[in-house]
Amino acid sequence: MEILPNPIVVNEDFQVTIQAQNRGGRPANVSTDTDISLTRILTGTGSLTGNTTGTILAGQSQVTISGVRYGIAEYLQIEAARTSGDVLQADTSAVILAASAFYSNVDRNGNPDINTNWNSERDGSGSPPPAGALAGLFIIQADDTMRTVANFSEYDVVLRIENRGAFFNNTGTTELGSLIIEEGGLVRANSEIEISSNGNFSIHNNGTYIHNNTARLDEAEALFSGTENFAENSQFTVLQLSTIASSVNTFAQASFGNLTLNLTANAAQLSFNGNLTEVKGNLLIESTGTGRIEFSDNDTENYTLTIGGDFQITGGTVYLMDANAQCTINIGGDWIIAGGETRVTDGTGDPIIYVENNLVISGGTLNLSAVTGGVSTII
Repeated sequence: MEILPNPIVVNEDFQVTIQAQNRGGRPANVSTDTDISLTRILTGTGSLTGNTTGTILAGQSQVTISGVRYGIAEYLQIEAARTSGDVLQADTSAVILAASAFYSNVDRNGNPDINTNWNSERDGSGSPPPAGALAGLFIIQADDTMRTVANFSEYDVVLRIENRGAFFNNTGTTELGSLIIEEGGLVRANSEIEISSNGNFSIHNNGTYIHNNTARLDEAEALFSGTENFAENSQFTVLQLSTIASSVNTFAQASFGNLTLNLTANAAQLSFNGNLTEVKGNLLIESTGTGRIEFSDNDTENYTLTIGGDFQITGGTVYLMDANAQCTINIGGDWIIAGGETRVTDGTGDPIIYVENNLVISGGTLNLSAVTGGVSTII
């Protein structure tokens, strides 16, 4: 079951997609028209209103029920149950939040910590949130920009950036319950952003997050301390990274959409310690500064990186591995080297790179040899 948007907004439409599956959890077409009904169950006190029924048509596996509403600001769960047609087991959602929403009402340079910069109605005709600490769902609308001027510490806030909306964390630390960047939305973190351990960090297709501060990008630290959900065509760009002992940066154990590394100010030998394992879209490395990056330097654990799209290197110094264990890189598109130095290994391991389409070298260098031994294979 998929519920969008998540969290939902009190008394506003949301949609629920239901899918029939076989015992192995794969989509399964129904043989006859199968009616589905939605109800609130277990968690929560209210009732669903609006459109709460839909039909999975014969020969199809899913239906999206649009126009569902909920009228109480609280946590709830939704059950989808079959009422006629093929026999299907009922499905219960995870706990979701129905939140009172407040909308940005500034065109540019609004301070998110000022209550009067938010309004309960999209057109600004309602009222601002109560004075004091902010709580609820706060939505930056199209063509509005919010910019912090000090710490924005609101763990009870879910911040959602809509198409053409923007949030610039310029000063201090921003603490959020959840962060949702919708299609066309932009977040630029010039200073640290923290997400609650119970929260979500989501980037929809064509949404963009730019990391331009020295906070660490690993699950033990703030930005990735909750649950991440990055769509395949989302964009995550890294302009700065911190270093810790021995110049190690463990990066984030997340499944990225499109990932760009442009570390022009870096002067260190950065190791991701094998934590970068999946990029569903394209991986682009533009610069490593005067330093270098290593995907893995672990001598005892094998390392696998899967890239769904292209792997493009236009600058910098990149070591796929600097270790003695096995390394496997799976590239679903092209491997494009247009600049910089790419060294497959600097250890005794035997890296294997699978390229689905083409290896294209138009600039820079590709070094397949190892300093201390090992065999590099490109398939």
